[in-house]
Amino acid sequence: MRHKRNRYIISILITLLSVSVISCSENLLIGENPILPKAIIVSPMWPQSGFNAQNTSSPYAPYSHCNAVNLGEVDWFYDFGGYNSDGAEFCVDSKNNIYFLWQGHPWHKIYKFRHDGTVIWIKDSVYSDNFASFSLSPDEKNIYMNNGTRLICVDSTGHLQWTSQYSGYYTKPAIGKEGTIYTKNSNDIAAINPDGTLKWTTFAGLSSISVTKVALDRDENIYIAEKKIIKFDKDGNFIWAFSPDEQDFLGETVVIDGFGNLYFVTAKHWPANNIYSLTKDGVFRWKLTSGAFSSPVIGFDNKIYSVGVSVYCIDTSGVILWTKPMPQGISVGEAPVMDFEENLYFLSYDNGINAISVNKNGDPRWTINLSLGGLLPGPSLMPMGRMLVAPKRAGKIACIK
Repeated sequence: MRHKRNRYIISILITLLSVSVISCSENLLIGENPILPKAIIVSPMWPQSGFNAQNTSSPYAPYSHCNAVNLGEVDWFYDFGGYNSDGAEFCVDSKNNIYFLWQGHPWHKIYKFRHDGTVIWIKDSVYSDNFASFSLSPDEKNIYMNNGTRLICVDSTGHLQWTSQYSGYYTKPAIGKEGTIYTKNSNDIAAINPDGTLKWTTFAGLSSISVTKVALDRDENIYIAEKKIIKFDKDGNFIWAFSPDEQDFLGETVVIDGFGNLYFVTAKHWPANNIYSLTKDGVFRWKLTSGAFSSPVIGFDNKIYSVGVSVYCIDTSGVILWTKPMPQGISVGEAPVMDFEENLYFLSYDNGINAISVNKNGDPRWTINLSLGGLLPGPSLMPMGRMLVAPKRAGKIACIK
């Protein structure tokens, strides 16, 4: 009797499974193979201004989450032994190797450092005017940097691979899935193949002297923020442009949440800056006036964090979830980055450069004065749990553990 009952249950289950398969197959087109439903991905598409806290602008490079920087103490300084005429930002690979441009005289030099601050190699005879920022190829074998008005590719051993004339000042390229390099080409936008040949260039009406950090979404659409926000597809076709209703608006980059919404900050009217949000179709969503100073970052659950005269946490609808004061002794914070635990790290210029960290609730973790002068390029994090600080014109960089 028990065996009959078991066979009966099995028969029912087989029948139900067959009906389910037939039902699913009826929804398929002729010639299609049955596939499982696609998972809905809602993690941020471009959560930080350089895509990640390592500042690679390369979403298809090997993934490595950035561990927390816990002590708030100096791990090492590197002194270049001379005057640094301008500023540069770090780029860190998944193995904690560090790339940095020293802008000294008579020739600028690219440095590759180990995680402990020792030098691996130096590449000289390069040049960048004022703003210098690296991007990393998906295989981490090449780095890209604007050398004057040209884009150069240097491999991970320090050898120059190629130079392209299709680029311009003050641009941080974004790197696509197939290694395509999307960059500003003077007033236009260009896509450059991994071998340095031109894929396409298209008119964008950009300023040749504004800082631009290119961003990409999951479909490899291209976003540029300057006096307006512009979207192109990966083939260079114009999609839309949005001009904020604000006098002298000037942006630098956008961040993109898991639903394709864009967030950006004006850089003209501090301390009453505006944070904007658009849909992926360029439709205005909201504007929030705050003391936010720099491009925000987006957490895993799509909460938006920004710093300025306070620390802010905002939901995707533009509602401020909380505001926390700056840690004691800090008047204004800028250039936030976020680690894997959603701790925030940023800089201030109060009696010299300070590095600051708060947790995802805005509560202070640590603050350290680095006894360095100069203006402030943004910091970067190392996956092993270190914070890198590069003051402009100081001739010295710092690593915090």
